[in-house]
Amino acid sequence: HPSVISVFPSRAYSLHTTRTWEFMDLAEKDGIPLLGSAWAMANFGEDVIIANLDT
Repeated sequence: HPSVISVFPSRAYSLHTTRTWEFMDLAEKDGIPLLGSAWAMANFGEDVIIANLDT
């Protein structure tokens, strides 16, 4: 198409971990948040907006 400026192939990425909560020290293995974890200290994400804008 004449209005296309450039095209780039997509890259496939693989996961480095399937245990992100434990890896980041956000929860114990049973899923209970640790009191001193970053998750608890950040008030469990209250008033936080996470967005992904793909244009």
